[in-house]
Amino acid sequence: MRGFGELINTRAGRAGATALAVAAGWGALRLASPRGALPPEPNLSATSSPQAVPTRPGQTPIDNGGHYLCPPVAPLAAYVTPRRYYPPNHPAPPPDTIRPARCFATNVEADVQGYAQVPPPAGDLYVGGIYLVPAPPALAGSCDAAAHDLRLTVPCPTVLPEPFSGDPLPSCGNGINTIALGCLADHAFVFGEANFKAPAGSSISSDPLFVIAFRTSRPPPLEAGLGCPARETIVPDSVGSSPALFFICRGRGAFYLDGDTVLAWTQGAFTFEVAIHSDSPLYQPLLLEIANDVRYLTG
Repeated sequence: MRGFGELINTRAGRAGATALAVAAGWGALRLASPRGALPPEPNLSATSSPQAVPTRPGQTPIDNGGHYLCPPVAPLAAYVTPRRYYPPNHPAPPPDTIRPARCFATNVEADVQGYAQVPPPAGDLYVGGIYLVPAPPALAGSCDAAAHDLRLTVPCPTVLPEPFSGDPLPSCGNGINTIALGCLADHAFVFGEANFKAPAGSSISSDPLFVIAFRTSRPPPLEAGLGCPARETIVPDSVGSSPALFFICRGRGAFYLDGDTVLAWTQGAFTFEVAIHSDSPLYQPLLLEIANDVRYLTG
């Protein structure tokens, strides 16, 4: 039996011989290669780690038993034919049985992928991320009745935010207008629309959009919750030929309008206001559009 030291010496000898053989092999390769260059070494990193797979922009629509919807984090539904996408509050989206090709989080993301935002339906407007649709014809009759009852000029809206499907149409007899039955609140005209379709991630539809009218010499009392004890961020503008102001309504007496952006203007003895529950200037164009499209009815 060989001893431990002899075994080590034997293995050392074999290792030395192997090393010499390898060295000789590499020498032969160097001589055989052009200009004595060694062959390229293998790229171990390319074979030892997985390659990154490019991710496809957007998200896959959710299949709810043959009814498709886009997830809240990617609410824009894009379709291949034609190559367009729909915001979630669009008044006339495709049936939910048609599967979107992809869902996107932002307009920019959809645009980069070659999709274009679908235009609003004929007769509708798209302002500040909100679709404005023609007001129900019956609203004009309610406005006219209120103008005669109050003996003042009423700014009757002709365009309003798109209501949710299945909800009652905006009128002077439902929703927030229970505080002003027939759009009458004390000696003021008050119309409000709640539960309308707002842009994704927005909370403005949880509180009403208001259209208000009163005699300038007799504003709504603070106890009615429709006054503005304090005004912030006053910005001048105009409605038609009338000077107007944008301001943020604040104060304990502003129960319904506290935190609202208000557009106010006057004509003769009357003051008119359009308000939305947001202090963001992004909705100023929306209020201007509604104000410029009102129909004035005199009692």
